[in-house]
Amino acid sequence: MKLFADLQRDFKTDKEQGQFAIDEYNQAKAYYHSNQLPSDVLAIIQERGQTPITENIYKMIVNKILGYKISSMQEIKLTPRQEQDKPLTDLLNDILKYITQNKNYDKEIIKRDRDLIFGMSVCEVWITQDIEGKEVEIKTISLKAFI
Repeated sequence: MKLFADLQRDFKTDKEQGQFAIDEYNQAKAYYHSNQLPSDVLAIIQERGQTPITENIYKMIVNKILGYKISSMQEIKLTPRQEQDKPLTDLLNDILKYITQNKNYDKEIIKRDRDLIFGMSVCEVWITQDIEGKEVEIKTISLKAFI
């Protein structure tokens, strides 16, 4: 079992190694939201009383990719490799069909895809108790929780 100091050292090492990817994600997200100009250039433009104008080709490309993906969403279907896997495959297909027909599924998948284009995406699949019984829920977790 690792000591707390070892865990802290490992965490620090992992964070330092992943900092480049985190910075790249933050830069891509900022660029997508039209925060493209450096702060010194932005200050000069605002000092002149001008409105900063940017051309955001990145956002246009990301939105086109998401649009194509949304328009071509297909049903996920598993196929068994062996005959004995058929009952398990049928069960998993039923579970997948239930999850994908959830009212929030499409919205969460679009969020997931946008985050994935930026570089990283995390989804949570959870079972909740509602009035009618149990419901399987999918939720995209904000990446700010991990950064």
